[in-house]
Amino acid sequence: MPWQGWAAVSYVGLFEMGITFVLWLNALRLTRNTARISNLIFISPFISLLLLATIIGEEIHSSTLAAGTDCLWLARPAMEKQKKACHSVTGKAY
Repeated sequence: MPWQGWAAVSYVGLFEMGITFVLWLNALRLTRNTARISNLIFISPFISLLLLATIIGEEIHSSTLAAGTDCLWLARPAMEKQKKACHSVTGKAY
């Protein structure tokens, strides 16, 4: 594999996987309620799309938004379950 390939693999491993995973673990450790933080994982693809469109000008197709919305809709049961868990831990809705 050429050095450019190794550089790309290293970038993805270090930044897109390594550092973000450490930040996510720290957020979970610092919160009093992990269910509240865990729900953020569902909006991260949309934030990524927004950043891609804003920072590097990538075109976001309507099919991408439709698929993302479908995934979010399918994730609703898991989000409701986490919301109920959050409510049972804190005693208040969020």
